[in-house]
Amino acid sequence: MMRHARAGAFACALCVLVLCGCAEKGPVPYPPLEDSPPDLRARLMAHLGENLVPFWLENCVDEEHGGYLTVLARDGSVRSGEKMLVTQARQIWAFSRMWRAGYHDARIERAAAQGLRFLRERFWDDEYEGWYWQVQRDGTPDDMAKKTYGHAFVIYAAVEYARAFGDEEALALARRTFDALEQHAKDPDNAGYKDFMDRQWRAQPGDFGRTKTMNTHLHLMEAFTELYAETKDARHGERLREVLDILTDRCYMAEHGCCIDGFNWDWTASTNEWFGPRNKFTSYGHNVEFAWLMQRAAEVLGLPPERYRGIGLALIEHALDYGWDAETGALYMGGPWRGPATRRNVQWWVQGENAVALDWAWRTTGERRFLSALRRQVIWILDRQADPLYGGWYSDLRPDGKVSNPDKATLWHGLYHALRGCLNVGRGSLD
Repeated sequence: MMRHARAGAFACALCVLVLCGCAEKGPVPYPPLEDSPPDLRARLMAHLGENLVPFWLENCVDEEHGGYLTVLARDGSVRSGEKMLVTQARQIWAFSRMWRAGYHDARIERAAAQGLRFLRERFWDDEYEGWYWQVQRDGTPDDMAKKTYGHAFVIYAAVEYARAFGDEEALALARRTFDALEQHAKDPDNAGYKDFMDRQWRAQPGDFGRTKTMNTHLHLMEAFTELYAETKDARHGERLREVLDILTDRCYMAEHGCCIDGFNWDWTASTNEWFGPRNKFTSYGHNVEFAWLMQRAAEVLGLPPERYRGIGLALIEHALDYGWDAETGALYMGGPWRGPATRRNVQWWVQGENAVALDWAWRTTGERRFLSALRRQVIWILDRQADPLYGGWYSDLRPDGKVSNPDKATLWHGLYHALRGCLNVGRGSLD
């Protein structure tokens, strides 16, 4: 009971910050959701302060060992103490981003600082460089593999921490991680980065060992964008442009308006046992995430925006044509290049990224169909994806909105996607 009382008090404090004038105690009723951008933005920002941040701040900080607990039941109680690199880094990013957005509660700063400290002390490999993939709750290494995907999020988190708190050591950590990727994961013969390596940075055996993925390069683009924006180091800009070109020229299929994920090292489409069958399908969530992230990358690089706008809008159109439930406002997981969705579950991260993409499409084109879709997406998030009792978002729902699994978070589910969806749409920006 005390846990929820503290969370409610914090929610009220954040509501004052966000809505600038709310002095009532307890939850503040949402205003009616009209078909207008200001109302959509206000309601998402209120949800962020009242629901999302209190849940994660109250439940995920591991006061005993450091870092973050991310396998949580619906009420926030701990289901497992395993800690995976990606979600630990994403939580650092999330609390740092909250601070930079003006949420200056001291607990947010402490949550970010202790997370970065745990990451440095428990995930870094002093012998071979780079970051372990997973540790136990107390920081004992569980999986020492080196995966480029995880390193991308360390860069992303460290840059955001440096921005939020003026920490030059955090920016140096981002640079050091970039350098480790350059030395150990960069493909010397082809564009891009190898994905799956062992502790000593040797390619893992089997299908994964000779694979590159769209998903990993999508998040390298995300990380390199913010790294280059902060450092203006020519090396960082060169790699950002290389990864952007890979995604637009290799992963995106203009004739279908969507992307595939699995490739060989030479960027021919993979036909191996794992990625071959998956390449017959596309991920709507990754497509819409790519749609808006590439706009930010092109802006930071100073590239003419027209081409990237065209690709971004095509990716969003594809998702709306094949993966969108116009009646409920949910975006499904995936399906064939052409044809209706076949993976019809509704995951939290897809909804957050789609909200940002739809808002960008509306602001870019002024077409009300995108605003209408954004409105329905926001209604789904607030009425179905969000848990009104305990806070946070359900990880996975059925098409009818019923909860598939009552657990609130997993090794992959932190605050990152939901925070970004609410904050970017709430502020009407891509930063």
